[in-house]
Amino acid sequence: MPKFSEKEKKIIREQLLKEGAKLFLQYGLQKVTIDDLVDSVKIAKASFYKFYDSKEYLYLDILQHEQKQLFERLDNVLEENSNMPAKLRVKQVFGKMYELMSDFPLLTKVDKNTIDIISRKVSEERLAMFSAQGFHAVDAMQKHGIVFAYDVQIVSIAFSALYNSWVGLQSVEPKRQKEVINIMLEGLVNQVVI
Repeated sequence: MPKFSEKEKKIIREQLLKEGAKLFLQYGLQKVTIDDLVDSVKIAKASFYKFYDSKEYLYLDILQHEQKQLFERLDNVLEENSNMPAKLRVKQVFGKMYELMSDFPLLTKVDKNTIDIISRKVSEERLAMFSAQGFHAVDAMQKHGIVFAYDVQIVSIAFSALYNSWVGLQSVEPKRQKEVINIMLEGLVNQVVI
């Protein structure tokens, strides 16, 4: 089995993230095989397992990477609009997230079935790390001066439910989809943002 230098490991990991995202987006988690992944980055099958225990771990890393990039961009929105009222800032963050989702299409493909598959294959600890990233988004809003009427966990779950509702509306005409999300967002923001 080949030994990889640190530079090679970094390159292969980046390729796995990039090519994996393309394959998972095109075919879905269940249909992509380890063979598909290793063929796309031109490594041996045994070498894949030096990086990931399973394709589900790779999928989760891709999701977490996309989510982190999305949160960084949303953090910039909060920073740029620091002089605006809190409720308007939170609405802007969600509006920007709505716009940015086209840059992170795999995030919109995550459904209950995908989460069920992942949760059967990855450790509870690893899954908890991914879930905790949503709490960091609410923490970031608090650091930017947004005050919530509920604790971080409740607000995170509420925002996550809104996001999941939006993902569930992907088959609805975009104009109506946006109207429905705006109604839900308006209600949620009015309830949780002080």
